[in-house]
Amino acid sequence: MREDGYTGQRNPGDPGDLSEKVEDLIKKQRFASWDPSLVTEDPAVVKLKGEEVARATADFDCAADMDYEPRLIATFTDLEQDFIAEHKSELEEAQLWLNQ
Repeated sequence: MREDGYTGQRNPGDPGDLSEKVEDLIKKQRFASWDPSLVTEDPAVVKLKGEEVARATADFDCAADMDYEPRLIATFTDLEQDFIAEHKSELEEAQLWLNQ
């Protein structure tokens, strides 16, 4: 993501995610005109949607490049195994209680 210019940090005064900006702008336009077809033609909406697609594409490519999903699953599996090992007696007690 950094290679594509995304630092993961918000700029001061930034109201939020691009998707939030797009939704807010669309809501304002819809309530202003009551014509949803005008919203998609609004240059500000088109620009924000383009930025959102570029960020989503960079995020997808980054996740693929770093094997995000398999690493995430492996990490959670390790954490779950650690938790079970640390809390084995409590879990066994809970299981006995549930089976009564």
